[in-house]
Amino acid sequence: MTPPRYVPGHQLLAGRSAVITAAAGAGIGGATARRFLEEGARIVVGDSHTRRLTESAAALAGEFGADRVAALPCDVTDEDQVGALLALAEERHGRLDIVVNNAGLGGTADLADMTDAQWSTVLDVTLNGTFRCTRAALRRMRSAGRGGV
Repeated sequence: MTPPRYVPGHQLLAGRSAVITAAAGAGIGGATARRFLEEGARIVVGDSHTRRLTESAAALAGEFGADRVAALPCDVTDEDQVGALLALAEERHGRLDIVVNNAGLGGTADLADMTDAQWSTVLDVTLNGTFRCTRAALRRMRSAGRGGV
């Protein structure tokens, strides 16, 4: 069986600025960042893993241009860090058009053995982090008057 052909970008996101959380590495966030760049977007990537984030952003900047890639360590459980990540998109790229809430945390233990504190951490990253990022992005997008997704 022949593998499917990789479809090159069509500049569908040209002129757009996107923030992608949990985008340090080879997972969904990293793949999303790469595809957004292939489609012409300028991106800001965030992740709580500073070393991997720095390495990933440097590799993307080397391939797509340093003017199109920015990175900032971000723990989505911290509202100030979320705000700084979104502000960086506006500072570096002049606008914020798209936010991809990719940050999520799986269980750190088997469910039967998970403590309430461990479960609270899963919820804070996965659910509350999405809320924090979305709320902050909506406020910025609304005040800019251009909309966004």
